[in-house]
Amino acid sequence: MRRNQSAEVMQGTPNTMEYNELPSSVSRNLSTGGLTWTNDGPMLRIEDAVEETVVTHTTRTTTSFRPITLPRILSPEVLRFPDHLSNEKYPLADQPTPPDMKFFTMMLGGRRVIVQDDTVGTVDGANGTSGPGWARNLFPSSTHVETVSEAEAPPERLGFLQALQRAKGKERKRNYSGSTGGMDFEGKRDVHMPPVTGETIIRQRSPPRKKIRGLEDINIPHAGSRTLLSPLPSPEHESIPLSASTASSSAPPNLGSGVELAALFSLPSLVGHFDNLPDRLQQHLLMHLLRRSRMPTIQRVSSFVSTALRRDFITQLPHEVAVQILKRVDGKTLAIASRVCKQWKKMIDNERSVWKQRLVDDNLWSGFGTEEQEELHVTERYNAMDLNEQLGNRVLSGDDQHMSSGHTPTPRSLLHDRPTPLKHVYRQRCQDQRNWIHTRPEHSSFTGHSTNVVTCLQFDEDKIISASDDSSINIYNTSDGQLRKRLEGHDGGVWTLQYKGYTLVSGSTDRTVRVWDLEDLRQTYAFAGHTSTVRCLQIIEPVWDEETNSYQPEVPMIVSGSRDATLRVWKLPLKDDPMYDGMGNSNQTEPVPIAPENNPFHVHLLEGHSLAVRAIAAHGHICVSGSYDMTVRVWDIVRGICLHVLTGHEAKVYSIVYDPYRKRCASGSMDNTVKVWNVVTGECIHTLQGHTSLVGLLGLSPNYLVSAAADSSLRIWDPNSCQLKSVLGSHAGAITCFQHDDTKVVSGSDGTLKLWDIKTGAFVRDLVVGISEVRQVAFNGNLLVAASNRNGATVFDVFRFGEPSTHAVDDPYWDSLRLPRSKRLVMEDMTYRR
Repeated sequence: MRRNQSAEVMQGTPNTMEYNELPSSVSRNLSTGGLTWTNDGPMLRIEDAVEETVVTHTTRTTTSFRPITLPRILSPEVLRFPDHLSNEKYPLADQPTPPDMKFFTMMLGGRRVIVQDDTVGTVDGANGTSGPGWARNLFPSSTHVETVSEAEAPPERLGFLQALQRAKGKERKRNYSGSTGGMDFEGKRDVHMPPVTGETIIRQRSPPRKKIRGLEDINIPHAGSRTLLSPLPSPEHESIPLSASTASSSAPPNLGSGVELAALFSLPSLVGHFDNLPDRLQQHLLMHLLRRSRMPTIQRVSSFVSTALRRDFITQLPHEVAVQILKRVDGKTLAIASRVCKQWKKMIDNERSVWKQRLVDDNLWSGFGTEEQEELHVTERYNAMDLNEQLGNRVLSGDDQHMSSGHTPTPRSLLHDRPTPLKHVYRQRCQDQRNWIHTRPEHSSFTGHSTNVVTCLQFDEDKIISASDDSSINIYNTSDGQLRKRLEGHDGGVWTLQYKGYTLVSGSTDRTVRVWDLEDLRQTYAFAGHTSTVRCLQIIEPVWDEETNSYQPEVPMIVSGSRDATLRVWKLPLKDDPMYDGMGNSNQTEPVPIAPENNPFHVHLLEGHSLAVRAIAAHGHICVSGSYDMTVRVWDIVRGICLHVLTGHEAKVYSIVYDPYRKRCASGSMDNTVKVWNVVTGECIHTLQGHTSLVGLLGLSPNYLVSAAADSSLRIWDPNSCQLKSVLGSHAGAITCFQHDDTKVVSGSDGTLKLWDIKTGAFVRDLVVGISEVRQVAFNGNLLVAASNRNGATVFDVFRFGEPSTHAVDDPYWDSLRLPRSKRLVMEDMTYRR
């Protein structure tokens, strides 16, 4: 007799028979031991020991062993959302997961597994499948299983390994014969598991197809509602149903080498250790990790971290620091930054120092009060538009209703923050520089004054006023060149004129100074007193004098210079002053002029020159005159005295400019030189040489002194150092007229009208060619007007560089408030109205 006893412990597989399904009879080839899985945890079942005794027949005795309960396998640790970290120290602590990182797939032991952020919830369109059967949730955070039928089955919670077993399909139940002793140690099997398919874990909705049976819904418990990474199996799609044979013979799930699974489950521990590292060590570790990262990983990290690096420094930093940052930003970037948010726009628009810095850095700052004057004009236009809006509100609402309600509508302008006027100054200068230097203008022309010589020219956006040697003053429309009015009254050629607002003053060879009302288009005053041609005049406005702490002069004045070697000072008549004709009784055959001493508007007679006064320049209470007697005199027009006699020229003085900010004046002479004088001490500071002929024209701006001579050249000088900056010398004849500012020079000579870049001295373009002589040229804002002789006739050329901006404030909202021209209250044109 032979006895053979053996015991073997088998590893559990998805095809292992569960304990609560013990066979009623035992077969020699059937194993009854192994690792099984129940809802209460894993269970190790020991295989029955078999003892065989062989005598003359074989007897098999089977001994059953009690199942051994193993410790429950703990649920995988999860990554929790770092709610405990402060956003100030950890800018990315509360940053949500990027959409394409909320769940992703990876290969785990040859099988596809989804790793997801459980805070995402279900993905739209991924909750279930179409057609009858079970509706399956995609994510483990789901706590129920929905069915298409009315009956609902309770959910079953499975562990990760059990989920892998289920992923291979459901086993076909078999009946075994054998001992059932083990049934007493196991509870009843839960039979309420609904059948589902495994591919819905990651696959979105797809067209209805034949349903795969065998895999039940997977619900893995998680530790909290803010967990991050949790692995789910995503079984491969099987295109045919599982039969009994295929289900029973399926191979156990292959987890590969286990490295992937170990790395996945160790992530929470790694993150926990990282949280406890010092900052420098964290930085060092991340540096090494990034060195070992491929480009897609680096790009993902960069896009995620960039959120924390974008800081609102404008509103979070102290105001003074934010202003210093904005002052170092170029104009284009400021325009972009002002569109980021309202707070940025408000600070950028309202901070004057930012725009001043832009003017300085872009070489557009003039200084010496020029910007303040332009800001004042912008403010006046603001006020004018406020009045226009209030006037429009009264017209729309009705005066009677407005008075009965006692309510004054609030102008919309008061509900908005006005940008600092210096912003508009900067934008206008940038536009002017771009338009004048880099674009070609619109050009139109018209004839006027027949064949007579145009002696003086001044214009604005509305009108062009010109005078000629035919004793007339013509007013044209700037837009179309139509003659609006011909002012007649002088008995000789008009050699000088100037207008401010609605008041025009002119001087003529008839030895009179006349005042005209441009609103009523008529002469209102005539002043007699000069005994020869009035060659030059200027309207002088009151200016605040720091020394006397008062306005000097107190009222607007007129200073006129004549070939009789004298200057006269007149009070400028205001709108409501009584009319006055200094020519005497017009009914007499020979009118006798009224002596200037009896004229209520005559203030002073300034004597001292021995020859004709050729040019004057004045500001405040100081007036400088140049004469054919080769001297320059400095006058105080308020007191009526000569302060200095400046000698040094060796020929007649033809041109004068006065610099009130530097307390200097410059004179051009027939001796081919330009002399710069100190008006306080009376000494000559510099003698500017280089011209080879008469210096007949001078021009001064805050940053440039320009001289034009009969030698066909213009010279640009630095008014501070008096150093030569550029020579403009491509004209073919004597310079007959020019005008400049801190951006450009426009000069006329025989045959051409040229445009120059004053900063570089470069020639830009010819504006007019093919003409015999350019007599006058002037520009204002975006407009340029030139008077020339063409084919024996006097022609006016009008050039428009960009859109008009005289009355606008360069802001879309404020410009939209402008009323039609007929209803406007133009504040800046009412200077001399009471």
